[in-house]
Amino acid sequence: MNKILTDKGGHIAASNVGFANALTVFSKSVQEPVLNQATFKKALAKVIASVNAGDRYYPETITEASLKSLTLDDIKTFYNRNIIPSNTCLTIVGNITAADARELAKKSFGEWNRSASEHQVSK
Repeated sequence: MNKILTDKGGHIAASNVGFANALTVFSKSVQEPVLNQATFKKALAKVIASVNAGDRYYPETITEASLKSLTLDDIKTFYNRNIIPSNTCLTIVGNITAADARELAKKSFGEWNRSASEHQVSK
């Protein structure tokens, strides 16, 4: 697995041999994220740097000041309300059959059934 990008969505890039393991790691990061003060500060610094560099993924209304006003609890609340199966799309492309992709998706995400009313993230 090369990397998982989380500031603009998520994706993985992996060889055929490592894809199943990469998808398992990715699914755990989505379903059981580690949201603590250290990871929050590190991610916030990356986003602020991107905004200050004029990254096209962020609208002009997002500023360094608006980002610095966010708290870890804000992020957890957003995550719990929005990062749920009904708001999520999984796309698998590459040298894989539809049947194999479906099987791997079910294995990795099949038990994920949290709704927006459940508050799972507490780390």
